[in-house]
Amino acid sequence: MLCDFYLPDFNCIIEYFGLIRLNNVIGKKYQKNAGKKINNYKKMSFNFIALLEEDIQSYETLKNKLEFLFRQK
Repeated sequence: MLCDFYLPDFNCIIEYFGLIRLNNVIGKKYQKNAGKKINNYKKMSFNFIALLEEDIQSYETLKNKLEFLFRQK
């Protein structure tokens, strides 16, 4: 299983789930795989950030999602 981004200094995985809202066969399979990834990251005690399309539409929204990383250092 591959992640989109790994930030080793923060032990953090960032996943962009850009297809999660598709309502077709591809979307359903994508959702199932996304769920498996999330569960595995939790079991492995990674900090985890899931990004959706709306999260990257503005700088402020993205900044708020990522902000906790910088408070940890």
